[in-house]
Amino acid sequence: MGSLKGMAIEGLCHLLIEELPAPLLVHDERDFVYANQAARVLLRARSAEEIVGKPVLDFIDPGTHDAARERMRLAHRNGVHFPQVDNRVIACDGTALHATMRGYPLDFGTTRLVGVLVTDWFEI
Repeated sequence: MGSLKGMAIEGLCHLLIEELPAPLLVHDERDFVYANQAARVLLRARSAEEIVGKPVLDFIDPGTHDAARERMRLAHRNGVHFPQVDNRVIACDGTALHATMRGYPLDFGTTRLVGVLVTDWFEI
């Protein structure tokens, strides 16, 4: 009975994250491993495959790659949280966006991923 309850809660959590109206992405310091529906809409992706498995830097303005690399390194290796970061983002269709994001480490046993919650954005 307990495992069924756990499975139901896990499914509910997945649904909640997927349907969250704020864009949420997860990366492993190099590539995106997850993008919820709102992130796919923001980045104008037709499917998750246009984002998941792709390098994070493919979606960041090249002029800010060094700063983005350093933030990713600090979050991934040192567990640093970033309460607010403004960055220029490139959508799948090439549209430039200004995005305000929060970054935070997500630890799963010995694996650390980094969650990115986009809190505000506009086209530039």
